[in-house]
Amino acid sequence: MKKTAFIFIFFANVINAQKNDIDSLKIQTPNQYLKFNYKQLVIPTVLIGYGVLGTSYLLMSASVLSLKSITKVERPDGSAFNSFPSGHTATAFAGAEFLWQEYKDISIWYGISGYIIATGTGAFRIYNDKHWLTDVVTGAGIGILSTKIAYWINPWIQEKIFKSKEKKTTSIMAPFYNGKQLGIGFIKTF
Repeated sequence: MKKTAFIFIFFANVINAQKNDIDSLKIQTPNQYLKFNYKQLVIPTVLIGYGVLGTSYLLMSASVLSLKSITKVERPDGSAFNSFPSGHTATAFAGAEFLWQEYKDISIWYGISGYIIATGTGAFRIYNDKHWLTDVVTGAGIGILSTKIAYWINPWIQEKIFKSKEKKTTSIMAPFYNGKQLGIGFIKTF
């Protein structure tokens, strides 16, 4: 922890020193930064597309938005007719289930913490008169189920859509020193 803080402080001081030394920097006009280049969109688009396909968000948002447009339930505060189900709660519970699936073997507290926060999200949606209890409970169910479905279909997606032609091998090389001897360890799995 101390090393991380030291590195952060060191880089913060370097950045401040560079900001004060304007003579050595080339100043560009704002218009040069605003020039559109479609190539700048390729990497973010690929990352977003893979993220949507690789997670439950696509399933969850399709379910929530479809139900909102079909049911047209009025919000408790009367502000709109898109109360059922709660999208905020669905998103929170999808994230909580993700934490549970990924980290339950490391510590159950990651998943429990996620569920506590998700429950708080649903409770505040009711408290702020944005949703009925049924909206929140349904949103929670949709979020949890979406993540579970994503975990069930992810192996198929990885195999069929993102299949890799590489052989699955692992190599690890690490130096070691035991107080008397110096060497390099090497492990390779086939």
